[in-house]
Amino acid sequence: MKISENYSIKKITFIVSFIVFLFMMLISSYIFYQKKKSLEYHVYQTGKNYLQITSDALEVWISEQLKLAQVLASDPRVVNAAKNPKDEKIVGEAHDFLKAVHERYPQYENLPILVFTDTDFEINYNGEKKTIKNGTILTDTVEGKTIGKAGMKYNFVEEIYKGKEFFISKVYPSIFRGHPIFVLTVPVIDKGKLIGVIAVSPKMDFFTNIFLDKLKHGETGYTALFDDRWVTIAHPDNSLILNDSKEVKLRLKSIVQNMMEKNIFFKTKFNGIDKYYVIEKISLKEENTANTWYLIFAQNEEEVLSPAYKTLKVSILISLVVTLAAGFFTSFLGENHINFIEKEVLKKANANLETKVKERTEKLKVLAITDSMTGLFNHAYFLKILKKYIENSEIEKFSLIMSDLDNFKKINDTYGHPVGDEVLIQFSRIIKKNIKGCDIAGRYGGEEFVILLTECELENAIKIADKIRKDLFQYRFKDIDKEISSSFGVCEWKGEDLITLIKKADNFLYKAKISGKNCIKY
Repeated sequence: MKISENYSIKKITFIVSFIVFLFMMLISSYIFYQKKKSLEYHVYQTGKNYLQITSDALEVWISEQLKLAQVLASDPRVVNAAKNPKDEKIVGEAHDFLKAVHERYPQYENLPILVFTDTDFEINYNGEKKTIKNGTILTDTVEGKTIGKAGMKYNFVEEIYKGKEFFISKVYPSIFRGHPIFVLTVPVIDKGKLIGVIAVSPKMDFFTNIFLDKLKHGETGYTALFDDRWVTIAHPDNSLILNDSKEVKLRLKSIVQNMMEKNIFFKTKFNGIDKYYVIEKISLKEENTANTWYLIFAQNEEEVLSPAYKTLKVSILISLVVTLAAGFFTSFLGENHINFIEKEVLKKANANLETKVKERTEKLKVLAITDSMTGLFNHAYFLKILKKYIENSEIEKFSLIMSDLDNFKKINDTYGHPVGDEVLIQFSRIIKKNIKGCDIAGRYGGEEFVILLTECELENAIKIADKIRKDLFQYRFKDIDKEISSSFGVCEWKGEDLITLIKKADNFLYKAKISGKNCIKY
């Protein structure tokens, strides 16, 4: 077959260019899709880990409140006061005791005693008469401001009267300061008879300031707390907390709908911004609580998928270059051999074209498994390798290191992102220098790194982690006037599955962080 007209050359050039471009775009789309799924899985796992840590901490904190309430309820001074509510001396001793406890633990709003009585009576508090009715407060630790308040209409009193061992009220605004609190009540019993109630009212801020507010991820990731009234208990946006206005309910509508449908991972808009959400229900006894609590992890879609869009841009650029090269090659060949191109020559040209496409495809594959900044394996590919090691029954032992650069956001904020990028690159070089050629290192995300040490027991893994830690701490960056440190979590594989192993290493890393950073936990 010969080509004898310029029109035919242009037509073939267009067809070849179109086919090459379409093929390259299909490859780019596939890589973007795989990258997107990997990043979505990562934000889900990150959120799940954050929520599990917070949920465990919250459950422990609640159990500590219960223990304190039970200790107070069994104290002889409290029992005697509930038993003899009209005896000013006995009641005064109980008041002084609870007042001392409150002064020692200011995170409580109030530590009152409530009594059950068949008849109403009056007591004298600082010269003022207070009427005590069934289930109302006999003595408090807020200068008598709540004495005579509450009563059987409140469920945290009524449920104890019905025989509950403890009860947790709804979260509501403090009448004194407006911040969120809840009431936890336990029975006061004398010789098997219910005579009163002891209540503790912890300030939610005490927990959220220590735990929730610290759990940041990237620039936009945060953790919040809701209950089944869909009332916000804790959130970075303080204007939402305990705000049940129509405006707030409208802003939260999409999130609430997903929660009601029991979706644990979803994407929806909040304040006009697409976000990924992970939900976890707090494990508290439902029969002993007024409401069910839910923890929420959220992060902006734009930040989560940013690496995928960067990869897509590179893929499209490569596709355009390959397409232009194919079009130029076809046009050049046609113009210079218009009367001599035979069928075999065309086959050879097609073969060369396929080779170029294959080469570009291989480059795209490498790009899809590599972190472009550090040269380490990316999150998705590292997990794929780690999963293969776990599934290979011939592997006898290996260890996993998870590391996180300390105060990295502060480095970016103080010295700028280019300096922060140099810290990431240098840390990656230090990791490569300290591991064997058969070991696997990857960038888990942001300033967090993971290392798989093959044929390595825990003792040697700790030594390697410590060498990396010291090398970084001793390295001097020209634009940074202080040492840069990192924290490490190290564990040896003991037959766990992938998620359990990652979580084990991450828990050790979390312990290193809360232990002062620049250290190793295992």
